Amino acid sequence: KLIELTVDTVPLEAVTELTASAEKSGDLGDVTLSWSSIISDELAGYAVYRNGIRINDVIQESNEFVDFGLPQGEYNYQVSSVDKAGNESELSDSRLITVDFMPPSVEIHTPSADSVISGQINIRGTAKGSNDFKNYQVFLGEGQAPSNWELIKKSSVPAVANDLAQLSTYGLTDGATYSIKLQATDISGNSADTIIAVTVDNQAPDIPTGLAASVNGNTVNLSWNSVDAADLQGYILFRNDKIVNSSGTVIGDITAYALEETDYEDAELHDGDFSYAVAAIDKSGNLSLVSESVEVTLDLRAPQAYITKPDNNIQFDKSLFIKAVSDDTDIASVLFQYQKEGEQSWVDIGSSDLYSPFETVLDQQNLTYGVYKLRAIATDNAGKTDLNASEIVAEYKDISAPATPVGFVYSVDGGSVNLEWQENSENDLAGYHVYRRAENGTQVQITTDPLQDSSYTDSGLQDGVYYYSIKAVDTTGNQSTNFTAEARANIYTPSVIQPYTPRFDSLIEIEGTGEANSTAFITITNSYGSKSTYVEPTDSEGWFLLNEALLETGENFIEIKIEDSVRNQSKALETHVVVAEMLLPPTGLSSVVSGYDVSLDWNDHSDDSVVGYRAYRDGQSVLPNLVPVVVASAESRDQSDGPELSIDRNDQTYWNPLTINTGTERSINGQWLELTIDKPELLTGVDVTWQHSEYIANEYDIQAFDGSVWVTIHQVIGKLDITNSISFDHPYYTDKVRIVLRNSVKPSKYYSRPVRLAEIVPRSVALSETSELEDLVQDGTYKYSVSAVTNTGFETAPSESISVNVGDVTAPEPVTLSHNVFGSEVQLSWTVSNADDLSHYLIFRNDTEIAQANAGVNNFSDTNVINGVYNYLVKPVDAVGNIGEPSNIEVATVQVDVLDPPESLGISLISEGSALLLSWQDSIPVPAEYRVYRSIIPAGPYQLVGTTTESTWLDEGLINESNYYYVVVAVDAIGNESLYSNEVSAAPVDSVSPSSPQLLVPASFGETVTTEKEQIKLFGIAELASKVYLTKDGYVIGETVVGDTFKTKQLPVVSKLISSSGEYVYTDQQGFIIFDSNTETVQELESYPYPGLVRRAGKSDDLIIFAPVNGLFIYSPDGNSLGTLISTTANISWFNYTAPGEPVVIYGYSNGKWGFWAVDPDEQQWTFMHEAVDRYRKPSASVNGSLVAYEAVSPEAGIMILDINSGSTEFIPDTYANTGSEPAWHPDETRLVYRSKENDISVLKQYNRSNG
Repeated sequence: KLIELTVDTVPLEAVTELTASAEKSGDLGDVTLSWSSIISDELAGYAVYRNGIRINDVIQESNEFVDFGLPQGEYNYQVSSVDKAGNESELSDSRLITVDFMPPSVEIHTPSADSVISGQINIRGTAKGSNDFKNYQVFLGEGQAPSNWELIKKSSVPAVANDLAQLSTYGLTDGATYSIKLQATDISGNSADTIIAVTVDNQAPDIPTGLAASVNGNTVNLSWNSVDAADLQGYILFRNDKIVNSSGTVIGDITAYALEETDYEDAELHDGDFSYAVAAIDKSGNLSLVSESVEVTLDLRAPQAYITKPDNNIQFDKSLFIKAVSDDTDIASVLFQYQKEGEQSWVDIGSSDLYSPFETVLDQQNLTYGVYKLRAIATDNAGKTDLNASEIVAEYKDISAPATPVGFVYSVDGGSVNLEWQENSENDLAGYHVYRRAENGTQVQITTDPLQDSSYTDSGLQDGVYYYSIKAVDTTGNQSTNFTAEARANIYTPSVIQPYTPRFDSLIEIEGTGEANSTAFITITNSYGSKSTYVEPTDSEGWFLLNEALLETGENFIEIKIEDSVRNQSKALETHVVVAEMLLPPTGLSSVVSGYDVSLDWNDHSDDSVVGYRAYRDGQSVLPNLVPVVVASAESRDQSDGPELSIDRNDQTYWNPLTINTGTERSINGQWLELTIDKPELLTGVDVTWQHSEYIANEYDIQAFDGSVWVTIHQVIGKLDITNSISFDHPYYTDKVRIVLRNSVKPSKYYSRPVRLAEIVPRSVALSETSELEDLVQDGTYKYSVSAVTNTGFETAPSESISVNVGDVTAPEPVTLSHNVFGSEVQLSWTVSNADDLSHYLIFRNDTEIAQANAGVNNFSDTNVINGVYNYLVKPVDAVGNIGEPSNIEVATVQVDVLDPPESLGISLISEGSALLLSWQDSIPVPAEYRVYRSIIPAGPYQLVGTTTESTWLDEGLINESNYYYVVVAVDAIGNESLYSNEVSAAPVDSVSPSSPQLLVPASFGETVTTEKEQIKLFGIAELASKVYLTKDGYVIGETVVGDTFKTKQLPVVSKLISSSGEYVYTDQQGFIIFDSNTETVQELESYPYPGLVRRAGKSDDLIIFAPVNGLFIYSPDGNSLGTLISTTANISWFNYTAPGEPVVIYGYSNGKWGFWAVDPDEQQWTFMHEAVDRYRKPSASVNGSLVAYEAVSPEAGIMILDINSGSTEFIPDTYANTGSEPAWHPDETRLVYRSKENDISVLKQYNRSNG
């Protein structure tokens, strides 16, 4: 039958003229779309896209579409046409529309509603929106409900509790009511307004009358007639045009100075003329005109003037400006005078000054050096003159300081600083003073008498940084006004990593540190007096390294000095290294056997450095290798932290050292505990026991004292065991050993005593101090040797060994062996050994012992032997363990028929790839198993890859598109393999499309995420070794290849937190550590508050840190940065952060209340939401943070659910509810799963909020 088909692959034209509009529907919005119709018989309809995702499953036939029920946000729409063949056109131009029905916030703060206003006022309030604020407008209308509004101010700048507009009430009707309206609008057209009513009052009270004044001494009593006004606030009284009860000039509102009474006592006045007037003021601040004034004159005493400039006891050497003031206002003139110390007469300074301010100038040219008194004599308008004028003292002297010395230079030579400068040229120069200050210290003068020379050497300085400066001084004691620029001198001793000593190796590496970018001079002097000097540079951090320094046998003295680029030299560091001499072993070893006692004797060693001997029996030490050493005493860096408790053999007491203040932080690094032994021992190790797993030092050094220096003999890093048995690489001969702490499990930044050492016990090797030794042994032949141990801790080579026979050493006679082979069994038989104390026989196959036979048995059957050629022999053994010579070797050949090889071996591909399937025919008879062999080249060699009892084998974990070659063998019950089957080969291929990838961060497919970032990271899951493409509008914009294996990273942690995307892992192990799983790197925050609690920052990768006493901080792993979120000293048990701009929900104690608080990070404003005192279990927040569940125990046990937005609660009664494991919320917030108990069995319960 003929079928006609039409193939259509051409889409219709694209849609044009797309429009979009939004309407409010309840709390949501509906978007209506329309576009131009496509005129075509082939048109099936239209596909509608929102934010790149198609939203109509069924094709839209009309050219209109309504997208219902949208939350606030921005939406991008496009439409395409679809023909009847299913071809879809290109997408239309996009239309972006914002669904926003949230109006701005508006509020008028001042004036308040129904208040009275007057004059010029500021209208203050709030007009703000979210991110789309357009403008606000302030209107004024007459009456409570104005029909017309007058625009006062329009602004596009939002305001929060700030000035909005100014309003002048002077043109308004007095006593009338007006309305003020504040209206704000956003870009989406949403608007909000608020209106308040106010009353205008600009009518001032009447002018007060009857003002009268009377004088009583220095007090003026004033009174006036009252004013009749309903809104009277009081009276403002003026003296000389200033408010009488104010302390200065008043600007702005003066109602606070209103007097309620109609009289006033103006007391403690000085002499002078005073003019008083009074005005009335009402509650609106309207001030009447002032009354007629009254005049008062006081003249009660002689006037007084006092000098305000210069200061008392001033020194001067130029003309001196003098100024005097008086509280009296009736001063007619002021005459200034001076009197030299020791003289009787006063001398006028010019003529009297008749006008205020009263001033004059004292010309020093008429004076001689000395001390002078100065005074100002006042005369008032009535002719009264001050006869007891106050005085100040001024000294006329040379106060011109010499110039600051120039050319100041310095040099450092060890512990001395040499200072030099150019000489000054002043005629009255007395010399120079040197000033010094330590870093962060106070500057002190270190010269008692002025230096005559322009140089100085400061010697005997301790290590540290010192700052020097110079001043010149003249014969009258004047020093330079300024110091010279400070010279910074660094006095220090280089440090060096002590090379191991004593040693045999004469080539050593010397590494140390000093001044950066300088030169290290390393001088080595040996015991013969010869010297060698090496020169090495220091790097930018001050480190230097001498790779190879040649030492001589004996003691080598090392001196290290650092010299910088300008020849400043450090102090000399001195240390030493001993190169031990290899001694000959002891001689003359002999033995005497008495029963089972062996007495050894040898010659005393001729070298005085020998401190003991070690005897060996068959290569093993005769004396014990591990002997606990009794410690005589223990001391520590601080001594008060209980060092003796580390050697009291009590695991419950401990040395508990205090951290060291380094200046920037506290650290356990450098704390040490020293043990002293009664006499030197050859130490081989130390046993260390910590009191608790949380108080372990996980990094420390073990050091031994060689008599001059401490030598590191063992380093421990990352060991977290409570009990540690540490063995040294080399024994060390010493009577002092110490442990130096470097780091601890508990961060020493925050724990003052982070380490508890319960016990420390050194171990040693037992030595024979004499040249003889007793050894108790059993029957046998033994080889003995002896070595000598020197005071360098080194041991000589063993002496020549001697063989010693003790007891029965006669081995049994050998036997004669024969054999027979029966199939896969080899039967052995042998002649009987003639030993009286024969114990058993040892049977060997191919030099490996396979069995033992008792003395009465002289045969053995070796069964189930696989085909092959084997060598057998037998050895007799007597009762004391003497082993006789081996028998003759019998060669046995086992050869039985093997199974036929498997037939028809075939191979097939697996569609998923990475595997191949082998199959073959079942063998007859059925084998015990099949063995599968594989090769990567034809014909082998092959490697065994598996065994099976089936006739198929799936070989997995292969590399796609790589060839593999296989054979199979059949194996019988004994283990004999058949010949190889036929060889097959294939290359695995993945022919199955990978499953769709899953997007996890920032959201799953179908979800919408709004971000302000220009770039975001996407994380998800896809099939291993697959390639993932990222597309936008049909175009590939990115791609990545998934790894072929899951990666793991091991980090030692105390606590951890995985970020929302899973990209970062936080751990507080030894600091604030962040592991970036994307780059597989670790980053550390160097300076951070102690993290009492760390939680995720909503859906972002940021972390929120609660630091007790400090508050909440936000950490961004992208920039490894830390910022303050909320500063508080509140006691916080739990918190939840959802997104920027949203309140942080805190569960804790603040302002005397336990409960839930909403805290605005921008305003730092705390709002109490709900009281809750059951703080023993941490709450759990829902996905979007709007609900919080927590365990309640009173007044009834159960789970409480708190709605953060409304403050309402739900209660789930459950006596056994336990959120020790935090409850889990369903993403839609309708269900909650929590832990409980039924019939003493832990269960999980689900609570459905919709039906209870």
